[in-house]
Amino acid sequence: MLCGKIKECLDNIRPQEGYDKVTVNEAFGLSIHLLEPKIQQLLQFFSELMAEVDILYNLLQKQEIDEAGINQAMGTIKKNVGRLRERANVIVRESGAEGNKRKINTYAIMKKA
Repeated sequence: MLCGKIKECLDNIRPQEGYDKVTVNEAFGLSIHLLEPKIQQLLQFFSELMAEVDILYNLLQKQEIDEAGINQAMGTIKKNVGRLRERANVIVRESGAEGNKRKINTYAIMKKA
């Protein structure tokens, strides 16, 4: 998962020498935010969205594409992005219904840093 890769990168900053305290603290704070479901949902959404954009971009870069091909590509991306938005809206509604049940012990987190 994308969050895992980003978190691993941020966590690798902490034990390495050469980073100042601000950078280490920021990396730790960002890695904590990656545990939040809403952040994970946003990252997943944008990951899927950018895959669609990449496909469209590659199609539009073809020299032999015509108007019909462009219209077809635009129709496909509109349909796929619409599905992504609907899925994202359902996830947001479900997470909003659950409320924010997770409590964070700030002292324990900062001690860990």
